[in-house]
Amino acid sequence: MRTALQWLIAAAATGVTGCALEPVRDSGEISTRDLTMGLAASDAGGGASVKIRLSSPLGSVRLAGGDALRLSMGDQALPLREGEEDGQTVYRTEPVGLTADLVIDLERPDDRSALGVVAGVPPPFTLAAPGLAGGEPLELSWEAAAGGHTLGLAVEGECIAPIARSLANDTGAYSIAQAELIHAGPGSAATCPLRVTLTRTATTQGPLVPGVEGGRIYAYVVQSRSTEVEWQP
Repeated sequence: MRTALQWLIAAAATGVTGCALEPVRDSGEISTRDLTMGLAASDAGGGASVKIRLSSPLGSVRLAGGDALRLSMGDQALPLREGEEDGQTVYRTEPVGLTADLVIDLERPDDRSALGVVAGVPPPFTLAAPGLAGGEPLELSWEAAAGGHTLGLAVEGECIAPIARSLANDTGAYSIAQAELIHAGPGSAATCPLRVTLTRTATTQGPLVPGVEGGRIYAYVVQSRSTEVEWQP
């Protein structure tokens, strides 16, 4: 189930304002105070994706009139290309991975610029889980990390009821008892492949320009890693 913040980020990322949208507007028609920036980024360990959308009470917004959007990660500039998705303007890039916080600059020659807007990125990690047999628990390990991110765990397989839970602490280790892996029945294969996925999620919300009313940033950034495990119940 989505949290209230996730609904806000989804609305910002699609330009949804609670009513039918007008055609895409040029940014020169919209004040910075009326802009909402939505950023959605993900990294599953084999390449990352970042999408940025601008919206307003009038609908989706396209950069025009000299306005420019720039994105960086650490000392790396990430070139953005403009496209369309679901009838809305989107700016996207595909870096090799998400390794540091994302910093967005919205430069506007005829209005207030929004510079150094930060979208927090949770630390990348490597997930390990050995195979298990008999009464052994499913032991997971990864690099622990502090921070404001949340942690989620999912275990799936054709021979078990899926497991999905939030973890309270990012300690770098977690154990699932065999009793929690509910086998689907005697007709299932003797060896059961399981897919384990661990997810770190960071959310950011705040003003586009500190100290200025109106104009918001909503960001939702996910680091996920998956591994396959052989289980012999």
